Amino acid sequence: MLKYHSLRDKVFSLKNLYAAFKHVKKNKGKAGLDRVSIKQFESDLEKNILNIHKELKTAIYNPSPVLRVYIPKGKHDKRPLGIPIVKDRVIQQAFRQIIEPIFEKDFSDNSFGFRLKRCCHDAIKRLEQYKQEGYRYILDADIKAFYDTIPHKLIMDRLREKIADGWVLNSIDNMLKAGVMEDGTLHKTTKGTPQGGVISPLLANLVGDVIDKELEKGGYKFVRYADDFVVMTKTTEELPAALAFVKEVIEGKPPNASIGG
Repeated sequence: MLKYHSLRDKVFSLKNLYAAFKHVKKNKGKAGLDRVSIKQFESDLEKNILNIHKELKTAIYNPSPVLRVYIPKGKHDKRPLGIPIVKDRVIQQAFRQIIEPIFEKDFSDNSFGFRLKRCCHDAIKRLEQYKQEGYRYILDADIKAFYDTIPHKLIMDRLREKIADGWVLNSIDNMLKAGVMEDGTLHKTTKGTPQGGVISPLLANLVGDVIDKELEKGGYKFVRYADDFVVMTKTTEELPAALAFVKEVIEGKPPNASIGG
């Protein structure tokens, strides 16, 4: 398999960093722990970008902890959201812009969440397509606390499959271990990638793609959008086997059941 060795210069190039800021600005978002807003960061943009460039180039960059807040999920639940400081969001985006194209081309065609030029409407169209093909029974699943529980080792192993640049790998490992500040208390992060982190959707898709590939090998028709996915079958009798298959894949056991396409 082709591996990428020299990505460092591409990540901290000024052109890449300015493009990363542009993307962060477009996505808006609140200030993180340092209380510096996007507007404040932009008011001295050249200096801030040059500082990031220098920190990355001289390997003195250390990511700050993310600020944990909770946002409503449904009527009664709340889900945690991590807000990195603007500087870290720019840096995460700079890494994402270089790394994402390396993996994107090999992601499953049935994955639609946080993918380039793909959206939820495309996912619905694919569901409709499978329905027209006779797959009318649905196993609706989501992976509980997916972002918060992904093992760091699994993320790093997936990155190492194609990336051999130690600086890039160490930098992302440090991002994952940066910690979470909640109610004034710093919590270590030994697993998971915080929802709200700019690079988190890509890292989550790296892991989700493992599930996709197993479902494809098993001959299943499915559609995944981040941590939500559906598996479709032609008969109700096939649903229990599909559920057992999905559980084995998620628990990391070698699946022993499959169906024909």
